[in-house]
Amino acid sequence: ANEQAAQLYHRFLLDAPEAEAARKYLGSRGFSKEAVQEFGVGYAPGFSDFLLRRLSRELSPELLVEAGLAMKDPSGHVRDRFRSRITFPVRDLAGRAVGFGARLLEGDGPKYLNSPETPVYRKGEMLYNLDRAKAAITSSGRAHVVEGYTDVMALHRGGIETAVATCGTALSEGHMRLLSRFAVRAVLAFDSDEAGARAAERAYGFFEQFAVEVLVLVLPEGLDPADLVKQRGAEAFEEIAAQAAPLVEYMIRRTLRGKDLQDPEAQTRAVNEALPIVAGLEDPVRRGEYAGLLADLAGVSDNSVALSLDRM
Repeated sequence: ANEQAAQLYHRFLLDAPEAEAARKYLGSRGFSKEAVQEFGVGYAPGFSDFLLRRLSRELSPELLVEAGLAMKDPSGHVRDRFRSRITFPVRDLAGRAVGFGARLLEGDGPKYLNSPETPVYRKGEMLYNLDRAKAAITSSGRAHVVEGYTDVMALHRGGIETAVATCGTALSEGHMRLLSRFAVRAVLAFDSDEAGARAAERAYGFFEQFAVEVLVLVLPEGLDPADLVKQRGAEAFEEIAAQAAPLVEYMIRRTLRGKDLQDPEAQTRAVNEALPIVAGLEDPVRRGEYAGLLADLAGVSDNSVALSLDRM
């Protein structure tokens, strides 16, 4: 059902006069017709029964509801879930469409609406574009995890074929398990420090379970990856990505940022604030290395940090 919907949305975007605004929007973001075709981007028009009418001969309304393509309104009537939205099909590792991310083009509603959980679509275990990127990730050993569907498209069209995105949900243990099948390094790329911090805190809880080195990259000047590639080119993104900090180092540096590390009392408070990050590490070698880093960054002795850890 999702594959049939993806094809209908895609053809509508390419050919329908009603999709002109959607084509203009994608063009304004720097996406050519070729890019749209490559990723199967589509457009769900504002009609409440666009899919229902076209798929009714083969698929019942109940099945479309179960697939996440339709929904029941408060009065019990079934209508299309996605309306007046640009659609990005999310595919499984075999390349089959199993869900959608859909950006509102006009009207009311959330900016992005994603498919609900279904028997074949579990957001915490899906990464957008991994079906296409897995070969490049395996070859390079590195994955770039970004926030948006258009970020993935921009990076891919710029020659960075290792980009994937979470599907409208926070980075999860399931995502990391999936990445560990293909990558040895995962660069989490975000357009704000707050977004980077939230992702780092999530990943911290489970990153040691997997043989993947996690790094955090916060892009400059609030640019998202798509804007950065558009303005400065993919090479600029690669150069910045090479400076991504290991997850725990990023968390320690962020905790100490802005603290007065010349004052002994402030030093103590700063170290105490960062200590739980180090103490929570299970691997003793990793814990020792980051204890030393915390001591260096805070301007205190390794021994004082070690003693503080022992008292926790």
